[in-house]
Amino acid sequence: MDDQGSVGRSASIELRVRRRRALGGRRFEIVYTGGGALNWLPDLERWAAVAAGLLEPSGTFHLVEFHPVTFAFADDDLTLEYDYFLKPEGIEIEDEGGSYADLKAKTLHNRTLEWQHRWATS
Repeated sequence: MDDQGSVGRSASIELRVRRRRALGGRRFEIVYTGGGALNWLPDLERWAAVAAGLLEPSGTFHLVEFHPVTFAFADDDLTLEYDYFLKPEGIEIEDEGGSYADLKAKTLHNRTLEWQHRWATS
């Protein structure tokens, strides 16, 4: 351990799936994805293959995610507003604008596509 409290070498790399080639085949002990990422991905199997390819053979993959039913509820109450079931073409959502940082921010191009995924564990 060094005088900064670090153990060995570490790196934090933010990577878009399409830019993985920039890593030149490097592999990592830990690959992490944060909550609310999977609903933006139309092809979950492709994404998972990329994540697996970034791991060292004994590496660990950490996934933090929300259950898909949470995306079916309206923004202000527990009314079922959005379809829970998988649609290959995605679910189109037109937001009024704003962002998580400023709900009243004026934004353009507020149409998004999101995908629900069936999860299975084995």
